[in-house]
Amino acid sequence: AWVGFRQVPFAYDRAERHAGETHYPLGKMIALAFDAVTGFSTAPLRWASHIGLALTAASLLLLVYIAIGWLTGSAVQGWTSTMLVTVILGAVQMFVLGMIGEYLGRLYIESKRRPLYLVADVAGPVQGHARLGYSAHEGAKDPA
Repeated sequence: AWVGFRQVPFAYDRAERHAGETHYPLGKMIALAFDAVTGFSTAPLRWASHIGLALTAASLLLLVYIAIGWLTGSAVQGWTSTMLVTVILGAVQMFVLGMIGEYLGRLYIESKRRPLYLVADVAGPVQGHARLGYSAHEGAKDPA
């Protein structure tokens, strides 16, 4: 099922399990949940961008704090410049990594060639590729 779409129940009679109870391990269930989240969304990739932006904002606040400490003469000597540069570079790298991940995620979703729209009801005659179920970006040829 696609996340966010209306779902309807499908009743069926399930045969009893031949091998007793399931022994599906927790690790495989977690991997299945991870696949469900990443297969239909780029949200986890977007988190890296948000974390990078938050770290960048925090490092800029740290820069202001250190500058005020330096101006008042209460700055700790030695480690502040090294740590500040490290935090700023790490934050910028995390943000850029998130942007690259977002771009790759969008390419991945587009490469699946899922239809752009799912139509629940059609009113009137259907023409062209629509009656075959092709999406316009696939460049499908109508065999008729």
